[in-house]
Amino acid sequence: MIDERALRALIKEVVKEALAEQNGQVYEGFADMPQFLEISGISRHDMEEKLMPHPQFKQHVYRLDGRKRYIDIKPALGSIRKIMKELN
Repeated sequence: MIDERALRALIKEVVKEALAEQNGQVYEGFADMPQFLEISGISRHDMEEKLMPHPQFKQHVYRLDGRKRYIDIKPALGSIRKIMKELN
């Protein structure tokens, strides 16, 4: 006989681990704005005022679901370094 509570707890734990492994990304290699801010450590103000208008950064930003922006993580992080050197 199967212990229903133990089975439910096991299923819950497996789902929890699987979701944690996905790291919240909807599209692999891309992050939405809040995720990218967390990954990069850039403030929202600097992102909106300095990076988003910059053509070198804009090329890594995509809109797929209306107003929501997705950022290609690796090239965007690389361009941040170049832009920061340029602005200083």
